[in-house]
Amino acid sequence: MNIKLDFAKRDYSMSYSNVSLKSQQREALEKEIAEWQAQGNEIKPFEKSEQNQIRVNHGGETAYKKMGCRCKTCVTWACKKGVLLTNPKSEKVKAVNKQTPFGRLQQTTLKAYVEDHGESWEYLAARSGYTITGYQLRRIYEGQSEATLLDWNVLKTTLHILGIEA
Repeated sequence: MNIKLDFAKRDYSMSYSNVSLKSQQREALEKEIAEWQAQGNEIKPFEKSEQNQIRVNHGGETAYKKMGCRCKTCVTWACKKGVLLTNPKSEKVKAVNKQTPFGRLQQTTLKAYVEDHGESWEYLAARSGYTITGYQLRRIYEGQSEATLLDWNVLKTTLHILGIEA
């Protein structure tokens, strides 16, 4: 039982010391804030001094090997010296996704729907039993997406009922 009491006392004293430490830090912070407000309450911008800045001559061993610079100048130096055997690949540009003929058919059909009924995509989605949501219908109309064959067949029957030929 004495051991349990000792543990409890030690835990209490540790938690009290943490509380007292936090209160001391809080008091010190309050003093610093009071001094800061007395000085005019301004935030001074930080400027990096000239002596701490690293000056590197590009196109040399230190820049390419030690600093890891991969600018054009350093890469051409590495190719000339034989450190780099080939030039690095340039970044690939994403190709624009071209619509499939099926997607174009869906888009032209929905354009005919818009001419008759306006852009009421939720109405069309509700009439087709929400096989395609209004958001998906709008994306198909804009040419950003296309419906699956099963969903399109359901939508096509709904459009046929509304009097639009698909």
